[in-house]
Amino acid sequence: MRSDLLVLESELSEVSALIDSYQRAEALYPKISALGGEHAEIVDISNDLAKGRTSQRKYQYISVIIALYGAMEQYVESLILSYARLVPVICGRFGNIPEAIRIKHHELSVDYLSEIKMNRVHEPEDTHTIVRRLSMCRIRATKYELNNRAFTLRTSNMSFDRVKTLSANISVVVSPRRLVNSQSYQSFYSEKTGGLEPALGDAEARSAFSFVDDLVAKRNRIAHGANSVDDIEDYPLLLDRIAELRMYGRALHEIFEDHAIRLAVKQARASTLGVPLHKYKGNIVCFPLETGEIRVGDVVFMLPTDENIPVRRGEALSLRVGNGALETVLGAPGANFGVKLPYNPSQTANYGILPVDLVEKLDL
Repeated sequence: MRSDLLVLESELSEVSALIDSYQRAEALYPKISALGGEHAEIVDISNDLAKGRTSQRKYQYISVIIALYGAMEQYVESLILSYARLVPVICGRFGNIPEAIRIKHHELSVDYLSEIKMNRVHEPEDTHTIVRRLSMCRIRATKYELNNRAFTLRTSNMSFDRVKTLSANISVVVSPRRLVNSQSYQSFYSEKTGGLEPALGDAEARSAFSFVDDLVAKRNRIAHGANSVDDIEDYPLLLDRIAELRMYGRALHEIFEDHAIRLAVKQARASTLGVPLHKYKGNIVCFPLETGEIRVGDVVFMLPTDENIPVRRGEALSLRVGNGALETVLGAPGANFGVKLPYNPSQTANYGILPVDLVEKLDL
């Protein structure tokens, strides 16, 4: 899923660079006009080009809005597909997949077949393949494939509510409250307000992501030829849109990663450390370790009791037993250890260690 986010951020950076080039070109017009003298021919050409600046700005704006919406739409679909591929990896046997996902998979696969037969699906898959996958999905099956693309089936644009619905199809809860509780939104808000922490009610939380539906509406106006010169936004406003979408993409990634880790815990795919015995300065927490082991570099996650707060995770930076620093701590009766984490740990949350294979699949 991390790779999906990197693709989005790369595309947003490209659009940002394009806007920067537009701004630089705009800044050249008055400088060229001031040249005069031996540069009269260049000045005349520049003045002629400047006459078309309104049309240039209009189509620059259109291209940016279309590109931003397209990047967002593709990202959401890719994120859902990546999560759908991850579910069998975490759960193993088909019967271990949460019942809600199994039921939705069957319903959406049938819908997928119907949409393909009615030629309503772009780049449809072979119907025989879809049916074959469905037949493999038996409760005791260990070798099976999900019809992942069925989870991205939709008939409308990628509005905020549509993202919620598509995510819910695979039992991922995307809500304004979860988004504003993400580290991505917290950092974005702090930078925007000069260090303040957000204290938002439910209505304010929803309003904080109104830019998603606003982008969808602007894209629709353009698609239906309703765009006018009055709709054109200044370059700084377009750059603000990019910053918002980058934050939105990161926040969604946090939520999907949160669900993947929580699912791994429910499926007993992660080693549990429990609640810390103590918390010390410097992001250090202390745990008992009766069995198993922990190494420097292992991914340690913090599971808040409030499911509206996404899981935090990061590599164990250092380990200590008593006054000694160790690379590996082995479990033993009565053994305790301290671990330094790259995030601010809570003393009331539960912790655990992600297995290496899952870390690789999550692409952390």
